[in-house]
Amino acid sequence: MDKANEKDLEAAEKPASKENVEAYNKIVQHAKLTDIKLTDGRFTLKPEYFLLAEEEESGAKKKALVRNFNCDVSPMEIDREHGILCGFFKWTVSVKKGRKRLVSVSATFVVAYSDVPDIPDDPAHAFLEKVGSIASYPYFRSFVSQLSWASGADLPILPILK
Repeated sequence: MDKANEKDLEAAEKPASKENVEAYNKIVQHAKLTDIKLTDGRFTLKPEYFLLAEEEESGAKKKALVRNFNCDVSPMEIDREHGILCGFFKWTVSVKKGRKRLVSVSATFVVAYSDVPDIPDDPAHAFLEKVGSIASYPYFRSFVSQLSWASGADLPILPILK
């Protein structure tokens, strides 16, 4: 395990301090969603997907296709002087058969908040990761839905976040 992962693991294992909980609550009270912008979008679809998806739907082949869904959050950027917090959220959906990727959709959104109080990095990052992902997800669902329709791929509707 590299040092960055060890540090993340250690941070995840530590209980939240009272100060961090108070700081998190403070940012929840004051921060305002300023913007969500698509900064990168990619879509690839291999023609054999259509045949395999049809076979799977008809029951000719069970579990032929494996679907994956993920969100990666880049390190946040915080401008304490101006009270701005932002981060990049890269959402991905893929469909594979074995090791071969048949469909891939990815989109990166920048999510920005203003009126952010001067708080430590840990609660600011926790806020951004939790609230920013929930804020950007409907945009990704719409992006995938539009590409699914335009390509005729008939991808399943993405689930709601819980």
